[in-house]
Amino acid sequence: MDTRRGQVVLWLLLACLGCTHAPPPPSKATPLPPPADAEIRSIIDDVIAVRGGRWKTIPLVKFLDREPFLAAFRSHQTHMVDKFVHLAVPFLVAFWSSPSGQMTSGQLKSSLAGAMDEQVVGFYDEQSQQLYVRTDLPHVAGGSEEAVRTMVIAHEVGHAWQDQNVGLRGLLEPTTLDEMLALLATIEGDASVTAALVIARRRGVDLDEAIAEHRRIFRMMGPEELIALTASSPKLLALPQLLRELMTFPYLSGDRFSADLYATGGSPLMLQVLSHPPRTTLAILEPQRFLDGATPPPTGGPPPTPLAGTAGAELLWTVLSPCTGAPKAKALAREWHGDRFVLSDGVRLSWAVELQREDSARLLMEALQQFPSCSKRDPQLRVEVRAHGPLVLYAEGKDAAALPAAVDALEKAGLAGIAPGKPPFGKQTIPSPDRLGRRALAHRGTVTGSAYASPHLGLSATVPAKALVRVDLPESDLALARGGSDGFVSTLRFNPVPVSTEQLQILERAMLLGMQRQGGKPEDLHELAAGEVDLGWAQGQRKEWVVKGDRHIRMLVLGACAGRGTLLVTQVWSTPEAGEAMEAFLGSFRITDPSPPACRLLH
Repeated sequence: MDTRRGQVVLWLLLACLGCTHAPPPPSKATPLPPPADAEIRSIIDDVIAVRGGRWKTIPLVKFLDREPFLAAFRSHQTHMVDKFVHLAVPFLVAFWSSPSGQMTSGQLKSSLAGAMDEQVVGFYDEQSQQLYVRTDLPHVAGGSEEAVRTMVIAHEVGHAWQDQNVGLRGLLEPTTLDEMLALLATIEGDASVTAALVIARRRGVDLDEAIAEHRRIFRMMGPEELIALTASSPKLLALPQLLRELMTFPYLSGDRFSADLYATGGSPLMLQVLSHPPRTTLAILEPQRFLDGATPPPTGGPPPTPLAGTAGAELLWTVLSPCTGAPKAKALAREWHGDRFVLSDGVRLSWAVELQREDSARLLMEALQQFPSCSKRDPQLRVEVRAHGPLVLYAEGKDAAALPAAVDALEKAGLAGIAPGKPPFGKQTIPSPDRLGRRALAHRGTVTGSAYASPHLGLSATVPAKALVRVDLPESDLALARGGSDGFVSTLRFNPVPVSTEQLQILERAMLLGMQRQGGKPEDLHELAAGEVDLGWAQGQRKEWVVKGDRHIRMLVLGACAGRGTLLVTQVWSTPEAGEAMEAFLGSFRITDPSPPACRLLH
């Protein structure tokens, strides 16, 4: 079996989350001459350094210009795409929401082709054991083209490492779309974490700290927000949500899954999971349940009909989101215990879904009672929904009289749900992403009375009067807040790599996304000032806004550790008195040592 895969621009950017605070958008691609053989071998050796073992055969790297690369990719990925389409079409026929009607195999291939051509920058061929990289790689803000190429090569060499340690040719033999997405997420997530580890190693960043930062970013932002934040793939963003989810899940959710595994048991646990991968997307979304031994229902071989399948947890929430909103849909999907759907001519769709709890099943029943109108499908369809304990039974069709019998048949057939089992890799507990390592804790320094000091960064400041101080938040090294009529909020965050002017735009977009989550609108935000700033103790970039005419927001991106790191300062206030307090706090900062020895350990 030939299971060649491509790596996409958005996901290679996420490979650097352990080194920067947000994935910056790529600009126009720039052709690069191939790197020297010594540089390629250095990356290959770094993969072994972070993952362990030794090479049976040194991977071969081939660099191609855009058109030859895409031609090679298309010829090598035919089987994989055909398998994916074969498993996806029954699901799309069942749940596709489009005024133009059901999606065919040809339409699905056409919809995916443009986005793949736009994004694919590298792939590994298991048959020839050779990896291919495009010469026209995207430019990444804050990093050189060479750094981007390193990420791509490291990711694809990660696939070669998987192949030599586990064997990939026979791994991807799924019988359902849910199983295929879970397997792809395991493989792609593992390679993405490998790339993140290689980049961290080459920059001298502690590997555990890099993955900890990786996990904190994923905790703060969901997949859709990360895609919107990068604004890096117009064709991907233009796809309907259902298709976009099919493409992004293996990379974004797989990356999160593998980062959790690394934080739990390092590369050895990741290798164990590759050898015995999860077979359902619930395991990717709920890795602790997977590690605890929850086993999926038996698939029983291929579906008895081409128009049957399993939606799984991830696609359950995608289907529900238009009707319930994403948060409620995700909460229900994480209680997935099994499902099965069948399409036919009479009763168009019969679907049985089991959740963990009866109260959740009732909520799911209420959501499905709004189908198909809330999902903008055929308004002539009628539905019958019934909940029996944790099992929800659903049928839809144009002949309402036939639906009760279809639900009765579903109830008699039953559904095999997830069963508890023995932990497959011994007792493993995933640490909280909020748990900080010793170096991350050192950034925060201490507060004594009104004095803040961080010997690690050579930094000190005076805390404003009556301010509540926190140095134990995962998102901030120092956080201040004062309530009342003259209240304010301010945070300080250290990043162990320089942040560029372009990345300031990413931070601005992240702030806008956060404001929108709280009900704000982009038009409420008006820019007051922007440009370079010199505070005496640090130089950098400054931006200020006003929200609805009264709330002021200031963001500063300042050089630290002799230019090898960055301090991110945010301040929010609404009254002149609070603004004066923020000015005084900022003016009190002092660098006692511009390049303290402890700071150098991060680089």
